[in-house]
Amino acid sequence: MFLTAARELGAAPEAAIVMEDAAAGVAAAKAGGMAAIGIARAHDAGLLSAAGADIVVTTLDQVDLAALSDGRLATKR
Repeated sequence: MFLTAARELGAAPEAAIVMEDAAAGVAAAKAGGMAAIGIARAHDAGLLSAAGADIVVTTLDQVDLAALSDGRLATKR
């Protein structure tokens, strides 16, 4: 599904970031060569991290936008 979406948008998988709240979705994004932000909901941060999420947050407000504009995924400090 993620590869199809990227293709439809004309985006290369390695230039895409998937935001996902399920470990299976994170794993699918990583299998497709995409970056993944895990959004923890029910104390599942460990599962998202184990599935390969590049970063895990509980809210998108925690994503460091300055790092993102530099092409990196990081959380705010």
